[in-house]
Amino acid sequence: MRKLIIVLLALVIILPTQAATTDFTADGNITVSSVTFGAGTTDMLIMDTSTAESWEFDAGAFTVTNPGTFKVGSSDSSVKSIKFAQGSANLACAENTTPGTSYATAPADNRRNLYYYSFHHYRLHFPLRGR
Repeated sequence: MRKLIIVLLALVIILPTQAATTDFTADGNITVSSVTFGAGTTDMLIMDTSTAESWEFDAGAFTVTNPGTFKVGSSDSSVKSIKFAQGSANLACAENTTPGTSYATAPADNRRNLYYYSFHHYRLHFPLRGR
């Protein structure tokens, strides 16, 4: 009986830890091709070593679930900056000074889901939306 209690206690401690693990780690830059914004398209990059539970791009919506260090950039020189926002509040922004190398990192607080939205050919904009 004592062994059973110890095993059950160990499972209770281990299972929540496993649920919080990162399932996605970028091993090199990942190109999300032909992302449409406004009248144009661009290639979006998920940068090397980015982590998250998962991510998905579908019909203009870019969703990241439980991101760790999640970095987004673009190899397109017409993209001038990358911005993360929540509502009207800007949370993180980076200039795309070196396309393919420059990136913005998703902010650490209040980030469950990101969706893709953009302004013309000059900005990539990632407003944050809670679940």
